[in-house]
Amino acid sequence: MNNEARAALILKGEPIGDVPNKNIKSMQLSMELAAILHEGQLDKAGEPYINHVARVVEVVARSLPAGLSSDEKAATISAAWLHDVGEDTDIDIRDVIMVFPSGVGHMVSMLSRNSDRYKGKTYAEYVERIGKSESHAAIIKRADLWDNRYRGKLPKSMMQRYDRALSMLGTPKGFPYPKLPSPDRDLVAGAEK
Repeated sequence: MNNEARAALILKGEPIGDVPNKNIKSMQLSMELAAILHEGQLDKAGEPYINHVARVVEVVARSLPAGLSSDEKAATISAAWLHDVGEDTDIDIRDVIMVFPSGVGHMVSMLSRNSDRYKGKTYAEYVERIGKSESHAAIIKRADLWDNRYRGKLPKSMMQRYDRALSMLGTPKGFPYPKLPSPDRDLVAGAEK
């Protein structure tokens, strides 16, 4: 079965509603879907793209504010796994919204520049809207920008763009920017190349 068929099975499955272990199911399914959809993709540094996604998830998981419910934590981590599927794959965000709990779909849509809410908007307006949202999408975007900014060899214009976006989102005290792993470390497999 090819990746497209595997992704379609996940997205055509039963919505994750109020079922036992829904948070675990949501996080597992989002990780599996991200791995399927990003399979074979490389990032700007030439590494498997899923490594970028895994690093973002790691930072997000360490960045969640104290006092969040398990539903909020699971939704944010699930959305972190899916944060780039709306832009870097052929997936329809509406399918994510149908299958995953509402908070997940909302954040994935908020993070996708391809969603209808950003038609005609500049990149700065996109970042500003994420920063003002009441969801935890800003935590995900901050981790995404940080990883994009400091991981690869980027043109100066891209680094400046990421710097401006990070500045717009602000950096909360104690935001756990990780010591970046060496490019030789595969975070998904947890093994050295």
